[in-house]
Amino acid sequence: MSFRRLRFTLALGFACGSAIAAPPKNFDSVFADDNVADIRVTIGYWDDNGKRPADTAHVSPYLRDKLFKMGFRSKSGLAEEYGVKPARFPWESLFHVFEKDIGGGRKVRVALISSSLGLNADPESAKQQAASDNARAFLIKGAQEAEIWMYTGHSREGGGPDTYPPVLLDNGYLNYAYYRKQKPGLKEIMDTFAEREEKPVLVGSMSCSSHRHFYGFLSRALADREPDTVLVLSGNTMQGYVPPNSVLAVIRTVVEGKSVGDLDKSLKACQEGAVKPGFAPYMEIFYPR
Repeated sequence: MSFRRLRFTLALGFACGSAIAAPPKNFDSVFADDNVADIRVTIGYWDDNGKRPADTAHVSPYLRDKLFKMGFRSKSGLAEEYGVKPARFPWESLFHVFEKDIGGGRKVRVALISSSLGLNADPESAKQQAASDNARAFLIKGAQEAEIWMYTGHSREGGGPDTYPPVLLDNGYLNYAYYRKQKPGLKEIMDTFAEREEKPVLVGSMSCSSHRHFYGFLSRALADREPDTVLVLSGNTMQGYVPPNSVLAVIRTVVEGKSVGDLDKSLKACQEGAVKPGFAPYMEIFYPR
């Protein structure tokens, strides 16, 4: 195989498929330095193949509502700590920080930012540019610092992660050739991961076919971490609420102190009934080569 995929054993001890021995892991290391798990989530600029502005207005409220129901509480005054510039409009409605005390002196902190002003916003406006710039700064700073880094949005055929309105052809459709060749979102992110002395504990790209687009780059950038960085990647196009529910599955696993094996089960539960027969599963767990 060209990649190392985590295979879990059944309760009776029999291997599921062609097994690669991998002991269960948890995420306790996210608390090692300061007892605070640092989780950062970027919602990219979503659009319908460039044909209309992004409609991500529902994603952030959905995640926020679920976090509140999990017992998280909002925190303020932390924008600049996360690379978000408060003086640049807009930021208050797009950037949020939540924290939950899970006992034993440990806390889980989730910072969340959206890239788009919404369905009716002009993608060429200065306000949208400011929103995209802020989300990009948050994305990069997260790649520098976060213990758990997640992105949900477009893969841009390997050109993502992307916080900006799409580059279009004259006919109004997405310029896939540009994204495949230039990879504007990918290059800086991978260089940033590679330069980190302490690699992230988990990297998740909840975006279409992210395993095909990003796995090789992530492997090269993160291969020297011990223990391995957990990679949560998609083998298929993403639909419905599978992406945000996958983000929540990661957060819930950390909050509840569960293992990587438990996360795998949660990810599968997120997509039950959503993956068509014969198609690759949406979200799976991988390790760098």
